[in-house]
Amino acid sequence: MKKEIIVIDGPAASGKSTVAKLVAQKLNYKYIDSGAMYRCVALYKLENNLSIGQLLNNIEKIKIDFDNNNHVFLNDKDVSDLIRSTEVSKLVSEIAKISKIRAYLVSLQQSYGKEKGIVMDGRDIGSVVFPEAKVKIYQVASVETRAKRRFNELLDNGKSADYLEICNNIKKRDYDDMNREVSPLIKVDDAYELDTSNMSIDEVVNKIIEIFNEKVK
Repeated sequence: MKKEIIVIDGPAASGKSTVAKLVAQKLNYKYIDSGAMYRCVALYKLENNLSIGQLLNNIEKIKIDFDNNNHVFLNDKDVSDLIRSTEVSKLVSEIAKISKIRAYLVSLQQSYGKEKGIVMDGRDIGSVVFPEAKVKIYQVASVETRAKRRFNELLDNGKSADYLEICNNIKKRDYDDMNREVSPLIKVDDAYELDTSNMSIDEVVNKIIEIFNEKVK
């Protein structure tokens, strides 16, 4: 079967990454985590103690790669765990708003798709990065569902969590993502909207595979 590009866009904590990894695994595609790329830029800034201006001047020195085991490499160093630090998490939203950084990362993302056979999730993949993709999913879930998932995830990892605080953070993130000037989160006309509020992970994955099989014949 001909290789294609599958894009999964949607708001924060809607389970895109988990689902995208499993879809890629089932189809023997490569998974590209676009959010991890912004985290890599944030980590590069922190590790090199750069101002935003210095970061922009050095942006093309940043090389990001992914392997088939979902590891993330920044200039050939495995940073899969480092990019999930609290310091990076606090900085990444600021990084993602900068148009020059977004433009550079979009060019990298498009280079990954030249051979197709990838699954990529994010906010602007179907609208900006791969508007020509045949399979576009807009994955959503209610704020309450997403907050509950994030709350349980934190507890399962032995961390403290405040449900109401998580709810408020998700609402703010949604507003910021949908109202930013550069590449706001939108549902493109040819995307299939998939509300996962009452679906298991397996059900979501199977539905996306079903959509893929219908679109790619």
